[in-house]
Amino acid sequence: MHIAKFFFSFGNMTAHPKRNYKRYKDVTRVCGIQSGEFGKHTEQDVYFPKFSDKPLPVIVNVHGGGFVAGDKKYRSGIARFFASKGWVVVNTNYRLPPKGSYPDATTDTLTAMNFLPSLKERFKAQFDMDLSRIVISGDSAGGFYAAQALAATLNESLRTRLNLPEYTGQKPIAFLSFCTPFDLLKCLSLPVPLGMTADIGRLMFKLPLRADGKLNFDEFEYIDTVSVLPYLTPDFPETFMVAAVQDPICGGQIESAKEAFAAQNITFGVYVADKNKDGHCSHLIPYREGTPPCLKEVVAFLDRIKTANN
Repeated sequence: MHIAKFFFSFGNMTAHPKRNYKRYKDVTRVCGIQSGEFGKHTEQDVYFPKFSDKPLPVIVNVHGGGFVAGDKKYRSGIARFFASKGWVVVNTNYRLPPKGSYPDATTDTLTAMNFLPSLKERFKAQFDMDLSRIVISGDSAGGFYAAQALAATLNESLRTRLNLPEYTGQKPIAFLSFCTPFDLLKCLSLPVPLGMTADIGRLMFKLPLRADGKLNFDEFEYIDTVSVLPYLTPDFPETFMVAAVQDPICGGQIESAKEAFAAQNITFGVYVADKNKDGHCSHLIPYREGTPPCLKEVVAFLDRIKTANN
């Protein structure tokens, strides 16, 4: 097994009990709904409040996992949390290496977005999904895929460059980002132990290594697309970004993201987690000191977006 795949797979398994132990009695989950043609790689789990007589807004959530690992089940805790706040949460999978390579995960994210009307029809006897109020969310690698999928719905040059499917639904009202590496080249250039970033690049992009052990990006045909920031447009939806002071994976990316969003006059907010032991995606662990204040700001953003677009 590749070192990166082992590291992130092991990390997900060991963190799973800490991240997902909390239950919400008024939240229901339906697992394993197939939205694509790649088995478990394009399955979705749907979380929703048990009792609601009003149309519910929707969060499409894309999990992280270092671009090479992960699964929707490892985000069941945060999905339950958002569902308890009155949202339908669609936790979606995507193809991982070696089953898929760049940009297959973005394709799968768009496929999941296009599948929402089918979900609305499927669950109409239990609740009503308000597809005029859709938020796209993602953490870490999932944040990149969510951001790129959103950008492709509004930027035809990016969509055609990567041969991505056309989005056929209503424009999402917001993007919710947790520790997102908006620029993969910057992310994969970090000096991470055991050569893991090079391993991620080999798996994700199917790239060879140079003689010095570094990735040979000169041979990658889509190198111009590995940063989302140049493809932002002024009609990109309002965004809330969570970052962490101690983040060895995506550290430093929030500043360039803020500059790019501001340059396009996109409305955005930022929360920087700086409590004791806050780090990359630490918001996923409910008992951490920094989690309640972080999620309080996120919920305030979601409540405002939900109300403003009612």
